[in-house]
Amino acid sequence: AMMVSEIIMQLAEFARARLALRGKAKVIQELKVALFAALLRQDLDYLEQCDLWQLRALIGSCGTTVAQVVDFPATMVEAACRLAAAIVALSRQNGRLAAFLSAMLPLRFLLTGLLDRLAERLEQQSSVPDFREI
Repeated sequence: AMMVSEIIMQLAEFARARLALRGKAKVIQELKVALFAALLRQDLDYLEQCDLWQLRALIGSCGTTVAQVVDFPATMVEAACRLAAAIVALSRQNGRLAAFLSAMLPLRFLLTGLLDRLAERLEQQSSVPDFREI
């Protein structure tokens, strides 16, 4: 039974990944065509003022941006479901450990965010030169 469920899970994951890739590729292709068509509709004055390499890079990188935007909600839901399933499975084995982890994981994320902001603030302070010493 475990082997069959693992095979079904692998096949479902493969099908989901392939369908998502196909859908993203279609959206990305349509977006690139629309962006290039909009670029061609611009006046010559606009094209002379703009950096065409930057516009080309924008059109070329839209696929990465679209993939990140589309994948984020699915990844977040999948991670939340896995975390909930892990907490439920752990609570059946050891309720106190599950309660401890349920309290510590959000605390860890909060502390990580605070430390990142503190590091960013310290980096900004150290990058500003002190003109009083001159």
